[in-house]
Amino acid sequence: MNQPTRGANRLYTSEPCYESIKVVASTVKGDHKAVIVFTETRKPTLCKKKQQRVFRKRTPSQHALLLQHVAELDIQFDDQQNVQDSFDQLYSIMLNLLDRYYPERSITVTSSDPEFVSPDIKALLRQKNRLMRI
Repeated sequence: MNQPTRGANRLYTSEPCYESIKVVASTVKGDHKAVIVFTETRKPTLCKKKQQRVFRKRTPSQHALLLQHVAELDIQFDDQQNVQDSFDQLYSIMLNLLDRYYPERSITVTSSDPEFVSPDIKALLRQKNRLMRI
């Protein structure tokens, strides 16, 4: 390894047992860097692919407001209307409620994010990191 991990400090080992060492910027705020070591040959760094994903944040207060509104909601259908028009009307009402109480948000996910990190989880992680810096 020919790159410092903090200031001029380096990583020293008692025996050369690592095939590959990589120093990357840390995910937390600070002057330390992360060290990734491999016992097998070096894994290539692939280009990260970014993708905008849309999600709906859900909180208990949003649920309560929606339920309160739905309890007072009175949906009337015209008996002379055909089934498709009635369905379209109901779908429009439901979609408006969804947009009103659970607005769509977008977040960028990358190909280097683990598979289990959904847009919801990534938003929560960003919120946690923002609160940790305060």
